[in-house]
Amino acid sequence: MTTSPSRKGPRTGMALVAVVVLGVAAWFGFRAYQRQHAQPPAAPMAVTELPKAAEPPPAVNLTDGDALVRKLGALLSPAPEVLAWLGAPDILRRLVAGVNLVAEGNSPRPVLGFLAPGTAFEVERTRNEIRASPATYARFNRVTEVVTAVDPVALATHLTEVETFANAALGEIAKPGALFRDVLRRALAQVDAVDLPRDGPRLVEKGAGYAFADPRLESLTAAQKCLLRLGPGNAQTLQAWTRKLDEALAGASTSARPRPFP
Repeated sequence: MTTSPSRKGPRTGMALVAVVVLGVAAWFGFRAYQRQHAQPPAAPMAVTELPKAAEPPPAVNLTDGDALVRKLGALLSPAPEVLAWLGAPDILRRLVAGVNLVAEGNSPRPVLGFLAPGTAFEVERTRNEIRASPATYARFNRVTEVVTAVDPVALATHLTEVETFANAALGEIAKPGALFRDVLRRALAQVDAVDLPRDGPRLVEKGAGYAFADPRLESLTAAQKCLLRLGPGNAQTLQAWTRKLDEALAGASTSARPRPFP
């Protein structure tokens, strides 16, 4: 028997990343006041010219980064969904924030809610067991197909073109000195670490929603549980693709210069 909708679906929200990048400079001056006396004025003191301060590096315009990400998407995938997804405002910040959330073990849904399926979560009850229905998993078929159709080697190669922008976006939300490439590989490690079950895992009712019946699965991070919710087939396909991407990132040189975008 199929039950629809679920008791409680995940919330969809959009996070706004505050940008606070300020440079502070100060200069000190000295003015000498002399009393009026009959004696001749004292000889002026020698003045040593202070070295000029180095010019600050130019600010990174993340709007340009958004445009570059969209060009990259069009270059790597002909799927119309990619054009629609990457057309979201502040897409570079959203993608970087989503990767950072996964790297920390959290769900990326707060910033990538536009990827959420439009249909409700459903379960099947058979023999006193509760499992997600095939229709629930099928909601993620297309997004999995589109993402894994991208060549992971080409994606890793062209990452160098957007790293300056990605690092700048990451700098708004992460510790100083954090690099997007490192955060991306930690996010991929979250996906790689999941020992996927062969079948859709059993569920148990928990409050107004559901939890995994297997304590081992329930103890996974929120990011890793997102992988399980794709369904066994989609999860295996995506995990195999992320492993190839991680291998490509490990082998790609950060100094490599791929051909420019057309």
